[in-house]
Amino acid sequence: MNLYILRHAIAVDALTPGIENDSQRPLTQEGAVKMRAIARGMKKMDLELDLLLSSPYIRARQTADIVAGEFKLKSEFHVTSALAPGAPEGKVIAEILKRYPQKNSVLLVGHEPSLSALIAKLLSGDASN
Repeated sequence: MNLYILRHAIAVDALTPGIENDSQRPLTQEGAVKMRAIARGMKKMDLELDLLLSSPYIRARQTADIVAGEFKLKSEFHVTSALAPGAPEGKVIAEILKRYPQKNSVLLVGHEPSLSALIAKLLSGDASN
């Protein structure tokens, strides 16, 4: 399985008036524009994605939605709490192995520092929680 990891695009600042919860921070206009360009670049690299999993936070879902549109993955775009900040790294690994074992190329859209911790877990060969 090919696993691709993508941090969400630029989001509004956590102290933005009207944003009461970190999970509700949307992408900035600049973040959306840059993500569209990145998604087009990913497509030009001939990546073939069968599945896109995203954190439930708005900025990650918006990032994933841009990529899903470029790759025509709307039916294979799923939101999972396993990619929310603070979720145990092993949770997303277990979910992929249980629910999507037939997928060849999976893109995960989430947050730092959780994505770095996931990468470290994958590189260490430790798939436990």
